[in-house]
Amino acid sequence: MKIGTSGNVNDDISNDSFFIEELYEGEFVFKGDDILYELESNCIELYDTFQDLLFPDTELYYKEQTFMPIWTYSGGLDSDSGIDKLFFEKMLNAQKSDKLHRHIYLADCQAMIIAIQDRILFIKWAFIEFYKCLSKLQGKAINGDGVIWVSGQNTTTIFSNLYNVFITSYSTLDLMTKIAFEIQNIRNDFSNYPKLASSTILFGAKKKIKNINFKETVFENCEVINTIVNIRNELIHNGSWEKNPKVFMAFEDDKVVNKWILFPDSENGNIDTYKNRKRFFGNGDKINDRLPYIVLDIFKRLNETLVAVKGLALS
Repeated sequence: MKIGTSGNVNDDISNDSFFIEELYEGEFVFKGDDILYELESNCIELYDTFQDLLFPDTELYYKEQTFMPIWTYSGGLDSDSGIDKLFFEKMLNAQKSDKLHRHIYLADCQAMIIAIQDRILFIKWAFIEFYKCLSKLQGKAINGDGVIWVSGQNTTTIFSNLYNVFITSYSTLDLMTKIAFEIQNIRNDFSNYPKLASSTILFGAKKKIKNINFKETVFENCEVINTIVNIRNELIHNGSWEKNPKVFMAFEDDKVVNKWILFPDSENGNIDTYKNRKRFFGNGDKINDRLPYIVLDIFKRLNETLVAVKGLALS
């Protein structure tokens, strides 16, 4: 089964067009998704980058790790650790040592990479679910032909997945900024359990990242990144990008021939604004046609950023 950008389900969709294909139940692929394997590989290598910075002697690291308590790597990070703050603090104070603090700090750094991996998967599945839900949306034509718009529970689910793509993509910008800053300011004093250097760093502080060529990374000032930033801010602070979220449907002879969602007019990713109004749709820009480009571009930029951040360890 192939799902096109307008929610059309047709096995005859041209290979030159973008589509999501279900290979078997629950397994979906789309053109360009091979970048996900590169992203995973570079994330794994970044684990090793932090480990090498903090434990140059790999053999010694694994020897020490064998004797580290489980809470060193899960306490305060995972729900399955089953411990509270007081227990963690008590254990930490009872076993104070440079060695323990170094291992805990490494786990904190690597937790940011885990968060990136999780966000990438979240984007992927929100992206796929958006088109799956769009393909299932039904409507009734007026007089057999013409264009209608629909809203309601199913439309809300479509927009929820769409909004999540933008909000989660923005989270990856924050995380990549934190990781890059942490590598540049890696802790070296472990007489106490150190706070992450990047604990207060967010994407807005990207100017603090040095020795990286921003071109083709998430730090570059470009249309896709500006779009993600501005749409995310609109969703978080104003709830939606239009007053009544809706899906348009075109009919011919009582059959749906097209579905689309309009995207706010913008220039270089900056939403067109006049005083209190910023929800103009005169350009007829359809986000369902544009979303594959945005998602694949952010994946490519994340991948280039991971490569660049690994290089910081050598600078």
